[in-house]
Amino acid sequence: MPLTAFLAAVFFSKAQGNILVTRIFSFERARCGYINLITIISRVFGVMRALPGLKIVAI
Repeated sequence: MPLTAFLAAVFFSKAQGNILVTRIFSFERARCGYINLITIISRVFGVMRALPGLKIVAI
């Protein structure tokens, strides 16, 4: 029974998070802001993913 309660809690927590994100991006202002920043966000995360590889190569 505790496993079932845990899984239910995780499910509802994830569902609430997804609903919140969906609600936020339903607003035109938030959606436009995201579209304007997506290139910068993608490049930052790309650099963050590449840095550990560069560290390994440098060793």
